[in-house]
Amino acid sequence: MRPGYASGFETMRSLVNDRPLEVTGQLPDWLRGTLIRNGPGIFEAGPDRLRHWFDGLAVQHQFELGQGGVHYRSQPLQSPDFLEARRRGRIYYSNFATDPCVAKST
Repeated sequence: MRPGYASGFETMRSLVNDRPLEVTGQLPDWLRGTLIRNGPGIFEAGPDRLRHWFDGLAVQHQFELGQGGVHYRSQPLQSPDFLEARRRGRIYYSNFATDPCVAKST
């Protein structure tokens, strides 16, 4: 992991299908449901790097709560940006601070 804020630009290298999480303490018996969050998680496509946190390709995080436990899974959001980057092997669309014409890593 890189020091300071730079670690926020690291691409998630592995996605999680269904992992039980360790719970410290106890969850109330009545607490059940799903919490879904999304945010940047992929900052590169082939040789290209996204240059700003607002540009990161989205990863969806799901926390399933029930029966005293929590299970986690993650997956990339199947956005047009993600699908084109995967299909072409590079960044295709312009973003907040990343121009695909100059996004090549140095």
